Amino acid sequence: MNKNKIILLILIGVIFASVMVGFNNKETYEFKLDINNQVLDFLEKDSNPIIEKNEKKFGKKVNEPNLKLDLEIVNDETEVFDSFSIVGAIVNGNIKTLEGTFPFNGEGDLNLISFDNREIYYGSVEITIKNKSVEEYGMLSIRLDPETNEVDVTITSGVIGDTAMLPFGALFLTNEDLDAIDAIIRN
Repeated sequence: MNKNKIILLILIGVIFASVMVGFNNKETYEFKLDINNQVLDFLEKDSNPIIEKNEKKFGKKVNEPNLKLDLEIVNDETEVFDSFSIVGAIVNGNIKTLEGTFPFNGEGDLNLISFDNREIYYGSVEITIKNKSVEEYGMLSIRLDPETNEVDVTITSGVIGDTAMLPFGALFLTNEDLDAIDAIIRN
């Protein structure tokens, strides 16, 4: 093989490797989160019908579940303005209760909000989730600080009037944080 062919093959290899690295522009996260009993206790004290729907769809011990969540952020970022971008997200995982394991998956867009020298992924992704009786649509709402890995997730399942809602992880955003995020999104 002559020297020019070797150089050409090396250049093709470098270009191919560069293209492949560009296509792998993703961040992945794996979480195992416990149920947020503080939120469930609040709902139960108010005799919220969501507690009944949780038991119907996921079992009697709704204060026992945990969540396994795989989150993939696809960095095909669309900048809305300086402190607000939209990114693709793919989610899958399961809710494990004493009465079974309930898988879910979905994809959509999340907001990437920048404020106070922080970045927060914030938003909801439509999911399909299998509960005790049917497979139905739901939403996975997430708030994630990628620097600290602080995360809280809420999964809803069903339609209005027949909605279950399970909160996971610890709430970490303050009211001031939420106000700042809301002001950025409304701009």
